[in-house]
Amino acid sequence: MDESAGVLAAARWPLAVGREADWLRELTCDDGLTGFMPPALPDAAWVLHSMYEHQVGPTGWSFVEYRRRAGAPCLAYYSPLLHGAEGFDNLHIRTGTLADALVLYDHPDEDGWTPSNLWPRDRSWVLCTDYDLWVTKVAGPPALIEALLDDAELEAVRLPWAT
Repeated sequence: MDESAGVLAAARWPLAVGREADWLRELTCDDGLTGFMPPALPDAAWVLHSMYEHQVGPTGWSFVEYRRRAGAPCLAYYSPLLHGAEGFDNLHIRTGTLADALVLYDHPDEDGWTPSNLWPRDRSWVLCTDYDLWVTKVAGPPALIEALLDDAELEAVRLPWAT
């Protein structure tokens, strides 16, 4: 890892309080062992491969709208299994912005692991990536799911039970 990338990641995504994920725990009725797998909010899709392979914003958004959304405060939850945790009382969460989410790959305190969940503070959508799956579940508003499904550069499939 590039040392400057690690410093940038640590500065832009500091630790947050564990109770920030309480709403996910309640929503999923889960302990978050491998991440919280959310239900449709009200829609959902699987996005194959990596979300970070796609560098262009969704079509139909103005540059101003894209930057507004990219600057949204977000939270990232890491599965306790990734850190050798024995308990689930103090969840491992970082806070930053969507625009800076790419630096999570270089975070010096995460031993190369990526977050299990990522969501904005307004809780309008949530991502869930299990460490051993090649897909990311995205749950959120229909407009978000449609943008993912309509994007020719992404492989995405609507979850049939979400409609």
